[in-house]
Amino acid sequence: MNRHKALLTLALLGRLLAGFASLFLLARTLGPADYGVVATVFAYAAIVALLTDFGFPVTLLRDIGAQPEKAGEFLAAGLRVKTLLAAMASFILLGVLTTLRLDAPLFWSSICVYLAVLAASYADLALIALRGLGRYDREVVLVWFGTILFAAILLAAAWSTLALLPMALALLLARLVQTGLAFAGLRNILTLRFRGPILPHLRSSASMAADTFLTALSGQVDVVLVSLLLGLEATGLYQLGARIASYALLPSQVLAGVYTPALSALHFARKPEAPALEARMRLEFPLGGLLFGGAVAGLMPFIAPWLFGPAFALPTWAWLGFGAFVFARFATGALGIALVARRMIRARLLGQSLGLAFLCAAMVALLPAFGMAIAPWLAAATTALTAAVYAVALLIANASGRRGESHWPEAGALAVRSSPPAGAP
Repeated sequence: MNRHKALLTLALLGRLLAGFASLFLLARTLGPADYGVVATVFAYAAIVALLTDFGFPVTLLRDIGAQPEKAGEFLAAGLRVKTLLAAMASFILLGVLTTLRLDAPLFWSSICVYLAVLAASYADLALIALRGLGRYDREVVLVWFGTILFAAILLAAAWSTLALLPMALALLLARLVQTGLAFAGLRNILTLRFRGPILPHLRSSASMAADTFLTALSGQVDVVLVSLLLGLEATGLYQLGARIASYALLPSQVLAGVYTPALSALHFARKPEAPALEARMRLEFPLGGLLFGGAVAGLMPFIAPWLFGPAFALPTWAWLGFGAFVFARFATGALGIALVARRMIRARLLGQSLGLAFLCAAMVALLPAFGMAIAPWLAAATTALTAAVYAVALLIANASGRRGESHWPEAGALAVRSSPPAGAP
């Protein structure tokens, strides 16, 4: 497991470098107002991308970890559903952008940013399949090669122009290159058959899709509300802090990428080692939150103005809030993974629903009075509320002796049987 953590850390460092390169070049090139445009479109696009994922990033890790021999079937099912939903969402988005009567550069820039986010979500599915199979070595190579090309494309665009549209086009091109590399990395490992049923997979993944929907909203609605209530410049500033916080959260993805398939496999086989692994996970996540949340709160008030320019100087109070948010997300991550591995999705839905309702109400009530600096604190409080619901659900399950909501089906959440199973687990 330690080797897997090390390899996944290297892969996520590559993603961190790519994300930081885009943040640095876009923010320094465009300034707060134009970057606020990119941040707003990015927030809406991220919601669409997560909705079209229909819960497959989590279920792929869980189900491939439990049944690696069916990895190609699981991934192909996810891609079929995602492509259908993405086509529908893109058609709707195009109609909405048309009705807004944007000028041509802003319209096409919005399209490019949206497609870039969507392309990245396809690449993530391919890399998650590799992760579920334990092929962290191949993921490292693909991510770092893609990161080098990504940074080179954006740097060339920033060197030649300061305009929004060329930068958006460069972002789209760079993401398409990364996506092509990710799927090329599946060769000789998986066989993908894109023809097949869709409706059965929609039904079987409905609960995780609802979970993804709430995750998408809770992860992006703060940016949307800041944009609506405080304007584009405040959005650009807030998105800078939110992006830094998201990079600080990348180590939690290392832990999640290792623990989710491992814990899912233990629960699938009903092995007694599962509680001990959960206990270890609940210790490692908060410790990571203290380390990386403390780094955001302690270092970024001094580093951000120097790195991104004086226009991006956020109040220290805001950076402390982003640090608290990082810690809360780390701590909640362990509880959420335990629920996923046990298939206690209803508890996740309840926790995220309550958190989302609180976040929306609190931001609408408090943002106009206290400004952008209060937003990360509200996001941290929302995450703490969700964590409390998760913890109560796990305590109740442990007290009653339940390992999950139901017996696992033979083929996992995404599979559609073509013949009766050989035997029940």
